[in-house]
Amino acid sequence: MAWTPTPPGSTPASPSSTSGSFYSPAQTKQASVFMPGPTSHAYLGSTFSVIPGADQWLTATQAKRNYSNLKSSELNTLASTLAGIPKGYYTNVKGLWNSAVDASWAANQNGQKLSPWDIITGLQNGTYSPGQLATASPGGAGSPRQTSTSTSSSSSKSYNVTSKSNSDRLLDDVLSAYLGRTASATEKTNFLKSLNAKEKATPTNVSTSSGTSTSTSGGGGPSVSNSTSTSKSTSGGGIDPQEVAIKAAQADKGFGEYQYATTYMDAFLGALGTPVSAAGTV
Repeated sequence: MAWTPTPPGSTPASPSSTSGSFYSPAQTKQASVFMPGPTSHAYLGSTFSVIPGADQWLTATQAKRNYSNLKSSELNTLASTLAGIPKGYYTNVKGLWNSAVDASWAANQNGQKLSPWDIITGLQNGTYSPGQLATASPGGAGSPRQTSTSTSSSSSKSYNVTSKSNSDRLLDDVLSAYLGRTASATEKTNFLKSLNAKEKATPTNVSTSSGTSTSTSGGGGPSVSNSTSTSKSTSGGGIDPQEVAIKAAQADKGFGEYQYATTYMDAFLGALGTPVSAAGTV
């Protein structure tokens, strides 16, 4: 339902029961912003009398354009009213005036003869709240306060992937030390494929982030946005290519024979060398 401001102690008039003085012939569904006529003073005999001017019914657009014709005293009234309203509802005096015009339109659509200045007065004395004005518009009912939430997440991984040239050189060095020979072309191709697969399965760094954004607007309050985010980074993974190459060499069928022919045999001969040498010097 459209917002219908009702001052304390008053009863909204019903359009069907109002007299012609309530709805002047100039009022239509579009021209439904009441603007009281300007007053003047005339000297009648020994006293001054207040002579009211002709009331007007304007469209919301016409009433908003009338802002440029406001007197300095009226602008000061708007400024002082704005100063007492919490921040977030109106950015300037003109915005407050436009909102009061919309509220006047909404009230008169529902049978209440209220001008924008009645709305401003209501804001000053607490009859109306800024939230009530925020829901009034020439389109009818104001929008309800709504909250929307959105979430997002992302992740990234880093890898150390050995190049072919480095892989070939590493395998040659390890096989020379453990098997006494360099690697064949097929061994180099198979080793690189196996090494890279292991490296891609073990990232050196993993970063994750997530966020939530919440926005609340309408329903008579200022727009409010909040966002939160979290991030996490884990490093230190990965594998040692040399360790992979050593395991490949140790799995080769020639590893045991080469170790026996070199390391173990050298150790055996070394063990025999000491007593033989000692016996030769006796």
